[in-house]
Amino acid sequence: PTRLYDAAMADPDAAALLAGAAQARSAGDVPAVRARLVAAFRAARAVEDVDSMTTAALQLTTVQRFGEHPGETPAYLHEALLATDDPPTRTRLLAGLTRAWVYGGNATRAGDFADQALLGVESCDDARLTADALDAALLARWSPDDFTERVRLAARLEEVTAHLTNPDARLTAALWRLTTAWECLDVVAVS
Repeated sequence: PTRLYDAAMADPDAAALLAGAAQARSAGDVPAVRARLVAAFRAARAVEDVDSMTTAALQLTTVQRFGEHPGETPAYLHEALLATDDPPTRTRLLAGLTRAWVYGGNATRAGDFADQALLGVESCDDARLTADALDAALLARWSPDDFTERVRLAARLEEVTAHLTNPDARLTAALWRLTTAWECLDVVAVS
């Protein structure tokens, strides 16, 4: 694995670095995934490849564990956000920023990004993107004062994913609905 890691890091091509990150992910080498994604972002930035910058930044959020400081991930997400005018891409990046801050223990900072992501899905008709933004918004709303909003967002997420074939999106919706059902002691919804 070290040889593959060294070869991927020596290659300044973002596509090769992203492929190397995928290979490291399948091997379970999280530090190598992070290093390759950071290198891929920087290589993409050097040639102004916004798509690869976006891909690398968003993939960084998938290796961040809950309770772990986000490091430079929010900076990369924000830089990619500033580099694009594409509404769906901006919405994905805003959802990514939300996740990075929530997983890092700063849900307060994440709230504005979640709100912007929800506004972004209003202008496009993409159920998968809407589901992603709703999931991010739910992550950012965990105070007792947000309970009514969580119930509303979870119900909306369940409705949006009802016609998606993506099992991850459907499972996420079901888990959020189950969580809010437990919170309000909705025995019918829980069973």
